[in-house]
Amino acid sequence: MVVVQTPQAPPTFPPDPVQVTCPNCQAVVMTVTEPISGLLMWMVVGGLCIIGSVARLCLTLIFPPFLHPFVTTGWVKLDV
Repeated sequence: MVVVQTPQAPPTFPPDPVQVTCPNCQAVVMTVTEPISGLLMWMVVGGLCIIGSVARLCLTLIFPPFLHPFVTTGWVKLDV
C-alpha cells in the first residue's frame, strides 16, 4: 500500500488576528503576525543616506556663495 501526500502551500494570514483550527491536533488557535524589517529595507535606507550625504557634499562644494547667507544669518550661528 502506497500513501501519496500532496504538498500543501502554507496558509497566508492577514495582518489582523484570525481564529483557525490546527490541521494536526484540531485545536482552535488565534494567529499572531509580526512585521519584520528585511534586508531590502535596510539596503534602501542605507542607499538613501549615502545618496543624501553625497548630494549635500556636492551642493556645499559647488554652491558655497549661495549657502553662505544661510550659514551666517539663520540656520547655524557662527562667530565670523
